[in-house]
Amino acid sequence: MEHHENQSDTYVTPTQKTLLKGYNECRSFVRENCAEFKWAFSNLSGEKRNAIWCLLDYAGRCYQLLGLDQGSDEAEKIQKGWREENEDWFNGKYRSPRLVSLLDSMTKFDVDQRYLVQMLEAVEQWLSQREFATVADFDRFANNLGGSMVNALLQIVECEPGADPEHINHCANQIGKSIAIAQILSRFRTNLKRGRVFLPQDMIQQSGCRISDLCMGRGGPAFDKLIAGIVKDSESELLQGAELLGDVSFDGQRVLKSLLSLTMRLLEKIKSDPSAILQGPVELTTGEQFKFQLRHILGIEGKPYFTNVATAHH
Repeated sequence: MEHHENQSDTYVTPTQKTLLKGYNECRSFVRENCAEFKWAFSNLSGEKRNAIWCLLDYAGRCYQLLGLDQGSDEAEKIQKGWREENEDWFNGKYRSPRLVSLLDSMTKFDVDQRYLVQMLEAVEQWLSQREFATVADFDRFANNLGGSMVNALLQIVECEPGADPEHINHCANQIGKSIAIAQILSRFRTNLKRGRVFLPQDMIQQSGCRISDLCMGRGGPAFDKLIAGIVKDSESELLQGAELLGDVSFDGQRVLKSLLSLTMRLLEKIKSDPSAILQGPVELTTGEQFKFQLRHILGIEGKPYFTNVATAHH
């Protein structure tokens, strides 16, 4: 995944041409970087898909910043440009067509911009600390990044009238946190090699594991137990978060069931062999992805994980 560069030091005018260019750029980003799950939105209208492409483009740039190496001139330049671009955007000035289309889509579906601000806060939290001392620190990060992303997504796919906002927010945070943990664990080795340990330090220390051993690929029973426990908690939170399916529109349910199922399967793979994350990325195979995609096309997404959750909630 390549970093976005600011296209110009000058501002762009929010014209129809600029708007369409921004949507096309976001769509291209998703096509190149989100191929393993972008099909989960295929049942939505064109307008909703465009809004989600803009949201995924923005979230993708947040994740890119998390992967910057500390202290390099290039990293400092990218961070500075990102902060300035967002400060301008929140003040109604645009440095790229993508931000014009992002505002258009957020306005069209009445997405609360505080969710984007919270995603920014998550990035700033990591860039300023470069570690999470406690589980509470990590939870704040995961809720701001993953939970806010899911909350914004829900406003686009739409919830049912009368749904409890607090319940939806709580469930969205549970889902977002579980997705974030699944992604962090699946890329544990890649991040470890570059000095990035996203797991809470107190949790690692209490387990008896040492970062120096993990960097050399040495895990052992203590590490396996640590990762198995994290996965078990994430699976539980994912299932609890799935209660919001009963509060989401029919098309929204289909989207969420596919995304939840992909995440659950990834967690299962990690749990089956925790030490594998010390050797390299853990990912779904092409065949596994195809099965989930086929279920979505056939309208039977969510099986066997979330088939009856929506009904049970009501």
